[in-house]
Amino acid sequence: MPTLGTHARDLTAIAVPIALSLVAQKVVNVTDAVMLGGLGPRALAAGALATTVFFTIMTLMHGLMSGLTVLLAHARGAGKGAEVPALYGSALLVAALLSIPLFIAMTHLESILLVAGTEPELATSAGRSAGVLRWGAPGALLGLSLMRAFLPAVGGARVLLSVSCAVMLVNVALNHAFIYGFGWLPAMGFVGSAAATATTLTISAVCLLWVAHRAPHYRVFTQGLRVDRAAIRHILVIGAPVSVSLGVEAAVFLVAGLSLSSFDPAALPAHQIAFSIVDTIFAVPLALANAANVRLGYWSGAGRPAEVTIAGAVALSMGAAFMLGTSTLLWLLPHTLVSFYLDTSLLANRETVISAVTLLGIAAFFQLGDGLQSIAAGCLRGLKDTKIPMLLSAFGYWGIAFPLGQWLARSQQMGATGIWVGLATGLTVVALLLTIRFFALIRRQNHPPMRSRPLYTQDHHPFPRNDP
Repeated sequence: MPTLGTHARDLTAIAVPIALSLVAQKVVNVTDAVMLGGLGPRALAAGALATTVFFTIMTLMHGLMSGLTVLLAHARGAGKGAEVPALYGSALLVAALLSIPLFIAMTHLESILLVAGTEPELATSAGRSAGVLRWGAPGALLGLSLMRAFLPAVGGARVLLSVSCAVMLVNVALNHAFIYGFGWLPAMGFVGSAAATATTLTISAVCLLWVAHRAPHYRVFTQGLRVDRAAIRHILVIGAPVSVSLGVEAAVFLVAGLSLSSFDPAALPAHQIAFSIVDTIFAVPLALANAANVRLGYWSGAGRPAEVTIAGAVALSMGAAFMLGTSTLLWLLPHTLVSFYLDTSLLANRETVISAVTLLGIAAFFQLGDGLQSIAAGCLRGLKDTKIPMLLSAFGYWGIAFPLGQWLARSQQMGATGIWVGLATGLTVVALLLTIRFFALIRRQNHPPMRSRPLYTQDHHPFPRNDP
């Protein structure tokens, strides 16, 4: 029987490479911004707008693909490795099809932005950038989304890290070459950053697909791949609520950021600085959530409810310990963290620095809730429970975080601080609700009531069992 240490090592082995690969992706985004910033604020705004829309849509589609991870983990835990090629082949088709609406959305981004009221010149520039970036849609879905769902479930998290680090370096070189020109390559200006991103996404997808189909350890899971309608349905049934959950969370933070523009001029940049710091920290609980998804799915598929309980408790404990540490960091060293973004000695930055430090102080109090809500959601995904968590998340973000933040910001004259207090409260409520939901489910699994169906039966598997 696995010990607590074994569970912690198994989770860490998956979470650490995923966390580092997520950080590598953030470095790529920062590199794009720095390179574009050298061309001026208009170029930076246009490129950042197109990239933000692209990756926001891609994140929602990645939620749809998360059903693959759950089903793979369950199949492997149940000793049904023969089902994996059909699951993978079905997900491959889903990912390819999902790249089409992403491509179409980026093709018509200028028109969409104009309808949304974006300043015409900015909309035109962003549309030009999107017209190049759209060619990275297949790579984004087949590489980032499909492979991030597939490889961790079959022991390939380190492959993601290796490719992410290599792509990070390639992106720096391509950004410089495409934006400013190099040798026979003409200077493309701000559109060059989009070309670099699309190219690196394609390279990443090709590398990861090659590993999945050619490397001996992973080829056993992809040989004989086929498409199965039942598998597609199971992937979407589990993944669709996850996509909605990600959407409602992203939307509340987006609206919160937009609403800050109506307050003092220092509020919005302070929010962006604080959010950037918190978002970077969030890579660790997000990675732990993905690891918990895999490990709990495996033990659930194996019919080992006691191990499901322990693995979930260990994941939540590890996340709580890390987030308490980051809370201490945010509370004790806010000025140091802000100094990475602004020169804190300049008088012109004084108001923004003060506001950012205040927001980081609030963030210190919701770090625990932010981490636990993500990990608890990952644990529940491992149990194929995504619909109720979707509703709980929607309630916490839009029933509590948004209205409370707006009330504090406007009626109580708290400004940006009020917005962040609302977000902190909503995140904490979501964390409590999801954690309670998880322990209630595993308690029911460990002690099922008489005359009730078991929580997990043959019907939950995408294909009929072939046991004699």
